Amino acid sequence: MSRRDTKNLILDAGESLFSKSSYVDVTFRQIADQAGVHISQITYHFQNKDRLLKQVIDRRAAELNDERMSLLKTYQRVVGKDNMEMEPLIRAFLDPYFERLINDENGTWRNYGALIGRIVFDPQVLPTLNDAYNDVARHYLEAFIRAAPEIDEEHIHRAFQFVLSAMYSAGADNRRIDTLSEDKFSSNDFDRIYELIIPFVTGGFKAIANSPTARQVQGDAA
Repeated sequence: MSRRDTKNLILDAGESLFSKSSYVDVTFRQIADQAGVHISQITYHFQNKDRLLKQVIDRRAAELNDERMSLLKTYQRVVGKDNMEMEPLIRAFLDPYFERLINDENGTWRNYGALIGRIVFDPQVLPTLNDAYNDVARHYLEAFIRAAPEIDEEHIHRAFQFVLSAMYSAGADNRRIDTLSEDKFSSNDFDRIYELIIPFVTGGFKAIANSPTARQVQGDAA
């Protein structure tokens, strides 16, 4: 087995176990057993659990970031930076994530979604998430501001947080909709979630633009 294969087996095992239990409680022994490797190989590749978690996050973030930036640049090139609209931008940001959740055959991306839903509000993990995602997120925030000049910059930032929260919740595997609907609807129906999340968050931006608070800010700036 190659070094790369061993490393990916460990990353997959860590991702799976971290998605189901607190990463603090998961042991190297559990990860080694699930990955089918010797525990010494984990310490060789990752040294400690914090570095393992960081690489679990970075591995998926790199893939998402590349596609998100490619979609953003293509859209900007086609319509021009001053002709962008909110819904295509939101789709460009969310598509890469949901496409992977929808088409996930071996469960690895769903494990990652559940993991992020678990740790995203953990202050100890926040620096790692910031390093992994903030650069691309700022490019999208700049595009949102250009696409909706009628919305105050603060409101754009706060609305983007709502987009992120909806995305994290969708992948978190919290089963709330299952229990509330008595299993009529599934938290794992990612096709259906994606169908609804786009008009939901796009409509939110439009509602903010028309809200009394936004009009007050525009009046203050005039």
